[in-house]
Amino acid sequence: MAGTQSISGLVSGLDTTSIINQLMQLESQPQQALKTKQTATQSLITALQSLNTKVSSLGDAATAAATASSWQALTASSTDSSVQATASSSGSPTSITFAVNQTAQTQVSLVSTTSVADLLLGNGSLTFTGANNATTTVSTNGLTSADAIAQAITGSAAGVTAVAVQVNGGYQLQLTAKTSGAAGGFQTSVTADDGTGTMVTSGAITAQAARDAQITLWPGATNPDGTSAATTVTSGTNTFTGVVPGLTFTVSQPTTSNVTVSTSRDDSALTKLGSNLVGQLNLVLGEITSQTTSSTTTSSDGTTNLTPGVLGNESDVLFLQNAVSDAGAGAVTYDGQLVSPSSVGIVVNSDGTFTFDQTAFAASLQSDPAKTQAVVSAIAQRVQSVATTYSDPTQGLLTSNITQQQSTVQDLGNQISDWDVRLALRQQSLEQQYSAMETALSQMQSQASYLTSVLGSLGTTSSSSSSSSSKSS
Repeated sequence: MAGTQSISGLVSGLDTTSIINQLMQLESQPQQALKTKQTATQSLITALQSLNTKVSSLGDAATAAATASSWQALTASSTDSSVQATASSSGSPTSITFAVNQTAQTQVSLVSTTSVADLLLGNGSLTFTGANNATTTVSTNGLTSADAIAQAITGSAAGVTAVAVQVNGGYQLQLTAKTSGAAGGFQTSVTADDGTGTMVTSGAITAQAARDAQITLWPGATNPDGTSAATTVTSGTNTFTGVVPGLTFTVSQPTTSNVTVSTSRDDSALTKLGSNLVGQLNLVLGEITSQTTSSTTTSSDGTTNLTPGVLGNESDVLFLQNAVSDAGAGAVTYDGQLVSPSSVGIVVNSDGTFTFDQTAFAASLQSDPAKTQAVVSAIAQRVQSVATTYSDPTQGLLTSNITQQQSTVQDLGNQISDWDVRLALRQQSLEQQYSAMETALSQMQSQASYLTSVLGSLGTTSSSSSSSSSKSS
């Protein structure tokens, strides 16, 4: 283009640069059409991906509502704030009463400043005996500081962490079991030079004894023979798991009165199963409506133009809309009778959307929980099937459509690139043609000027000859 601009109209007086640009605009119209189609297809892909994400989320909500274990959700409560309880779906509604006798403790022992000083003289060692009678010996030969000894203990298999604590007169070693409760209990034997060359063995001071947490189940209860029915249960930590299936509770202090921990049906969690399902149904239907609704525009001549939404021409999206509506609104057969979704709180509105009636759901759950679960689960299974059909990561109809459209975008991109090469060659050709035209015109102009000059010279010579002839006569 620069070459064309440098000679543009120098001879012809034509704006050849402008002419070439206009010609190239005409030449590039097919490429512009491809770019427009590529942009529209990319917009279609974006809309399909957004819808596919929402359909996938609908499938997740439906899966949760259709899964039997979801309906076994329990909540736990305690009559004492010092006991915190949680429940899982593996249990059943129940309660248990107990007294907290003691909480768990982790053993802490101390090695005296004298023993630490003797260990630093060399040839010393510490021997640890665990609750299982396993022993581990840690040599202190070559260790020149209390910190080094502490690190050696911590890094050993003794099951103890150690820290050097500076006190008046030197350092003490604080030894803490890595395992809480009685299972982490240990004994310590220190063998060291007493400074006279005599090896002396000493023990460690127990600052806090290892102890299991302990509760007594059914305190005060008696057997038919009059003996106590109370049962003691221990735990190496303050958390008790497995005493009652699906129930875990943690104690923080001994209690002065009995504690009752209860599990019951978690109506809040069950309500959420239904409300999430309805919410996701509305999200999908709302997305379809917003992406398919046509828009109207009025042209300058007063003509009204109707433009379909991005997904307005996608038949699979319209089929999805019908499938989702039917799956959520259809009656369910239970105990030989057709049951309307509205009886469990799933209400179909006049505009095709859904409303979750929490009051109706709660009433149904209270009067017949088995029926409520069966109806909601059946609806969820239908919705889940639709969601899988359309949003399965490999075979879903929306997924396949997205893949196909992405291939189209790539193909259009390749065609656009081919047009870039074609247009560049065409522009180069036009520039060469107009450059050649200007050059030819320039040459013709030079020749014309030359001929004019020659003819002028001939005329002058002829006049001079005629004048000379007259004088001679």
